[in-house]
Parts: sequence; C-alpha cells; structure tokens
Amino acid sequence: MQKHTKIYLKFFDYGIDDFIPCEICSAKSVDIHHIKGRIGRLMTDIYNLIALCRECHIKAHNNEFNKSELMNIHLKKIKLHNKI
Repeated sequence: MQKHTKIYLKFFDYGIDDFIPCEICSAKSVDIHHIKGRIGRLMTDIYNLIALCRECHIKAHNNEFNKSELMNIHLKKIKLHNKI
C-alpha cells in the first residue's frame, strides 16, 4: 500500500477493508488522488489527498473537475471529520 493511501486511511479512521466513499459521488472509492500533484510535501499532505471512485478519478485527470472544486469538497470532509 502506498504511503499516501495509509495517511488518508489513518486520518479518517478507515480500516484497510472498510468501504471508503468517493468524495464526489459516494460510490466505492478505489483511488486516493493527489489534488495538486505529487510535488514535495504535497505527496503525503492530507489536504492534498482525496478519495475517488474510478470514474471520478478519470474525470479529475481529464480536468472535468477543477482543482478548486476538488479542494472545496475535500475540505468539507476534513471539517466534518474534525467535528466528530
């Protein structure tokens, strides 16, 4: 398992076999996407990691979702998690 995936799972308290919803459409997530790329510290920064299903991941790479949209969606999840 890649380091950034472990960081995501740990931050949101997911187990390795847990259902992780896509942060865009709520389908089963299969990828942890780097919102702003894999540069330096951004490689493993939780604010740069978003869980996506395959379809949404492809759309993200095809720029059907811009980075600001992805970041706003992800920040809402972080805020909700921190309130629990």
